[in-house]
Amino acid sequence: MKSPIEIVPFMLEFVEPHSSSMFITLAHKLWPAFARVRYGELCIVPCDNVRDAFRELKGQATIICPNHCAHEDADIMFGISSIVGEKFSFLTAREIFGNKNTLNAKFLQKMGCYSIKRGLPDIHSFKSTKELLTYSAGKIVMFPEGEITHQNNHLNRLENGPEYFAFAALKELRLFDLSRSIFILPLALKYSYRKDIRQELYDVMGKIESSLGLPVSFDQSLRKRLKHAFQLMLCVQEELHKGSSDKAVSLNKRLSALCEQIIVELQAYLNVKVAGNLNQLTRIHILKNAFTERHLSKEEHSELERLHYKQLVRLINLISIGDHSFDHELTQEEAAELLFILEYEVLNTLTIERPSFVFVSAGLPINIEDYRHLYDSNHSQAIEAVKKELEHRLAARLKMLQKDSVNLFVT
Repeated sequence: MKSPIEIVPFMLEFVEPHSSSMFITLAHKLWPAFARVRYGELCIVPCDNVRDAFRELKGQATIICPNHCAHEDADIMFGISSIVGEKFSFLTAREIFGNKNTLNAKFLQKMGCYSIKRGLPDIHSFKSTKELLTYSAGKIVMFPEGEITHQNNHLNRLENGPEYFAFAALKELRLFDLSRSIFILPLALKYSYRKDIRQELYDVMGKIESSLGLPVSFDQSLRKRLKHAFQLMLCVQEELHKGSSDKAVSLNKRLSALCEQIIVELQAYLNVKVAGNLNQLTRIHILKNAFTERHLSKEEHSELERLHYKQLVRLINLISIGDHSFDHELTQEEAAELLFILEYEVLNTLTIERPSFVFVSAGLPINIEDYRHLYDSNHSQAIEAVKKELEHRLAARLKMLQKDSVNLFVT
């Protein structure tokens, strides 16, 4: 047996930016028809400040940073590019492309996507992003939460990324004594239903409880029933992976410990070692890179491999859940996202209706030039300051959308 190796480089080929203006123009025209076929009645509702923000940033190099709460987000961002009449580039997780030479990869390239190996230094992606910002004054979409959160009203801790690219591009601009700047635009996405789906949520909850052997507790709130079901599902996973379950500690600590154990198991299965000082999401992304490379090198995949990949998906779904998910009255959108994860875990089905609207609001753009002097004197302090400001402005936009929307709360 080979000894474990430290994951640094992967053989996954870089998928370079190679967008087609003609292709994107056609796709913009076809977007409404595509959205109806793929998402039914899902409708993008931009606040006035979205169009205003893009008018003000016309011709300016901009990193667009939306929250990442749903699988639909990337398609929604393309829809927004159609609405504002701009061509966006998309920094896209390498595993999304699959084999570089497939039609799927070529299609994504033409639509403005290029790859990044998340969790690892990716010099090709870094260089291409810097060039798009510096020489093309491009608009690049990056999701700073790093992964789909399934949290419609809650912003997860932001990962490092946009601020590094922004300062690198600004530094390049200054080498040529150019007066342009680099901007980061916070963009809040909030999904909503046009109708009351609470009965559907209760029905799915009942099926999950039956599958888990729980009594259907109509006298309890759906929030309490959800939390109870999550705790029982967590007990099952703890017994499976850790051999014991400690109900005395907080949900956050239990989930973190379970994720840690699954990460250890996946490293052993893949015969790789990931630095323990990295945060859990970064290590999950590195393991996902390893799975992608392994997947692309094989024609057939064993049941054991599929089982371990499902564990990886479980990590991604559970990492955004915690005590904060159940400590307040839930809207039907929040309950639906929790049930989305729970139904997949327990029943291996996805039957809950997806939202009808996605409301979009833009925060004030961050001008990186405002932080240049701080960056010249202290790189890490400037990067952290921009990251905190992005988080603050994005969270404020989400809160405003939540306040302005009509919410139905589950009981």
